[in-house]
Amino acid sequence: MEICQICKKELKSMHALHCHVGHAHMPILEYKLKYYKEDLCYYGCGQKAIYYFKTANRWSCSKHHSQCPSVIEKMSSEIKEVWQKEDSPYRTEEFLNKISDSGKKSWDSDRRIEAAERAKKMWREDEYRKSKEYKDLIGSKSKKMWQNLSDIEREEYIKKLRVSSLERIQERLKDGHQITPNYNPAACILIDEYGEQNNFKFQHAMNGGEFHIKELGYWVDGYDPEKNVVVEVDEPHHFNADGNLCKRDVRRQSEITEYLERKHKKSCVFIRLRI
Repeated sequence: MEICQICKKELKSMHALHCHVGHAHMPILEYKLKYYKEDLCYYGCGQKAIYYFKTANRWSCSKHHSQCPSVIEKMSSEIKEVWQKEDSPYRTEEFLNKISDSGKKSWDSDRRIEAAERAKKMWREDEYRKSKEYKDLIGSKSKKMWQNLSDIEREEYIKKLRVSSLERIQERLKDGHQITPNYNPAACILIDEYGEQNNFKFQHAMNGGEFHIKELGYWVDGYDPEKNVVVEVDEPHHFNADGNLCKRDVRRQSEITEYLERKHKKSCVFIRLRI
């Protein structure tokens, strides 16, 4: 039995008709928000209920019932129990191959590519990420993480980095690409696209290797020797908190432009692309 908090009438359970007829067309949701808010979560975690699910007529501690700690624990234990059974249908080779194929299909889909592009755009346009406060926060977290690692964990981490670097070098050797300086394959694709659209033939890391200006000690991301055009692809770290190009990059551009104009006795165009 449930007692109406307005008229104190005993009901089997509070329902919309009672609110509508007996209490000046009050919506049931308004009643529940007003009088049920102090209830505990229906799903048994013991936390205060904050969200009301109109369809299920239940209150929860989370926006979705699956986010309730009690539900998560229950689902986790049920999944483990099913998985650990020797005759579990989820451990068969057929099922595992099906999941693998499904994952590959999803990974190669146009939706994933579109989602990745949207995420990149949001990441580039995020003003907080460009701020000094954010950079300091990330730096302090990285430093704290490193300090909390044991000597063995640090050695293992460095070993993984070393192995990863060697694998990357072997892959680039196999493809006939440059090893040093390091480069971003996505930047090379962007340079090729820009070159095709604007009738340039750029030499870059994946096309003959980055052009090396020995006299200055600089490599440039892309260079068209025939037209004396330089292209650089700027990642977020090339910009300061105000969104302006860092001073060292401005100075570098000036040095390269002046040198190439002096060497080839014709104007040098310096193009910057953001990624």
